[in-house]
Amino acid sequence: MSASNVRRRQSADLERRALLADAPARSYSRRPSELSQSHDRLRHGRARMSAAVDGIADGLGVEFAWLRRPGDTRHWADRLQQDSLTLPLFIMTFSCALADAVTYKHFQAFATSQTGNTIFLAVAAAGASPRSPLIPGVCLAGFIISGLLFGQIGVYIGHDRRGWLVASCAFQIAVLGLSALVVRPSARLGPDADWVYMLLMAIQGGPQVTMATVSGIREIPTAMMTTPYAALVSDPALFVLDPAADVKGRNRRVAYLAVFWAGALVGSALVKWSDLYGMTLAVIACKIAAGVLMAAARVWQDKGVDEDNDPFVAPLP
Repeated sequence: MSASNVRRRQSADLERRALLADAPARSYSRRPSELSQSHDRLRHGRARMSAAVDGIADGLGVEFAWLRRPGDTRHWADRLQQDSLTLPLFIMTFSCALADAVTYKHFQAFATSQTGNTIFLAVAAAGASPRSPLIPGVCLAGFIISGLLFGQIGVYIGHDRRGWLVASCAFQIAVLGLSALVVRPSARLGPDADWVYMLLMAIQGGPQVTMATVSGIREIPTAMMTTPYAALVSDPALFVLDPAADVKGRNRRVAYLAVFWAGALVGSALVKWSDLYGMTLAVIACKIAAGVLMAAARVWQDKGVDEDNDPFVAPLP
């Protein structure tokens, strides 16, 4: 390329850059009122959306907050607020109902609902049913053992500790990963491995229900419906319409029943359009989302806890 061509190209590049740099200023100078109105509409729209989300969150007692102290060694020992656990428990409720709907269709047993498994086991053990007691039996045993382990260790560590809650989610996800390997399309293990899959599903369900039971949020047990139905119909605030009244408990119960029904209906659809492998992956996705929310939840400002003498809180550098 000749020197004159190089100079012409450099001159053209400089002119183009000057035009691009001047374009925003020229466009703003032409329509300042229109741009101002557009910005105002955008700000008002964001404010209205934020107010709507905050209203729904306040009504359900849901906390939306991200990490405040990344890198702080105390982060994983934080005590989480109940409002911070509400949304993760709703997600787990959805995954539980989804899994129970699919496993009942395939095995006539439940992954996490042990009321039904207890009845199935008793009827089969009494010889009143042609079904084998193997699957409901291993489900009940796996659920109790894993729930006992995580329940008792949680008593010592603290059931509301962020690190313990996230560790529990990580354990559930790992067990679900093993479950997915058992029923993956290329596994070809046959019906003899059905009890292995259901055992793993029950093992991951034990820590989940234990977590919900000791979280302090009685309205979201994640794996049952009888008590929530009874609690809702006997709630003194069931028909309260005063916006100033404290009706978080009622709202949570209503939302819990709706989420459980939604999970069961989605599970019923998966029975038609997918398989156990797809359902297991969907449950894994739900548990990952719940774990991320717990890891990023607002801290518990518990003035009754002396963090300086707390053995699970590392000192700040």
